Amino acid sequence: MTIWEYGDVARDEMWSAHDCLFCNSPMTTMFSEHHDDDPAGESKLNESRLSDRVSGWRTIEQCTLCGWWKATDQYDRQIRVTLPHATRRVVEGAAGSLKELDLKDVTLPIEEVRRYLVAKFESRFKVHPRLFEETVGSVFRSLGYDAVVTAYSGDGGIDVVLEKDGRQLGVQVKRTKRSISVEQFRSFVGALLLKGATEGIYVTTSKFQSGGEGTASVAEIRGYRVELMDAPRLYDALKLAQRASPPDFVREQAADYFKKMQRISDKPPQYW
Repeated sequence: MTIWEYGDVARDEMWSAHDCLFCNSPMTTMFSEHHDDDPAGESKLNESRLSDRVSGWRTIEQCTLCGWWKATDQYDRQIRVTLPHATRRVVEGAAGSLKELDLKDVTLPIEEVRRYLVAKFESRFKVHPRLFEETVGSVFRSLGYDAVVTAYSGDGGIDVVLEKDGRQLGVQVKRTKRSISVEQFRSFVGALLLKGATEGIYVTTSKFQSGGEGTASVAEIRGYRVELMDAPRLYDALKLAQRASPPDFVREQAADYFKKMQRISDKPPQYW
């Protein structure tokens, strides 16, 4: 729940959605519990009409990629009206609202930055360049690479060095809104040459200008295999990395999700 706080829980789409409202990934039930208690003591508010809560069911659903959550408590309340037995179905809920992170703060935990970008990828341009390089390195680690982020200055055009299965790859990371030109790509190939590497990945938060794929094909013919990772491919890699290391759910903290519940619906009495 680190990047999430209690927010507006009155929107109907929150409760009907089976997918995360932020990254469109399927929600997962992390907690489910049947209860017969009345922790709020609501039955005492109108003792002439209400008795104790009959039964209820609490659930917590969470997106395992960005961590957005929603909690619901559905319960039947026995009421005293003209007939001796009637129940009213009540639904209460709470949901997470995304905090605003200071993405210029290089001390932010990388896992928080990753979850935040999954939920709000359009904020990628606000991330401090060094923090973004660390985030990209973290993504590749989750994908099975040994990743070392190089010095922030004097890196020779290689921001991250990857190793996997005896292969070494150089990665250049460009956090920019501008498209990457063919000249920038050629410069990266030169950096690989100086590094003594023949494989690389060019990562950008934007896109590559026309001619980029063709230049990459020519470079491969000459012995330098370079993968182009534009913004959509980067987002896919980020989500894949999140699947490999989903956020932890601590069952003992489940009560925290139910602290600020709001009434969602209160259906008319059902007689029996």
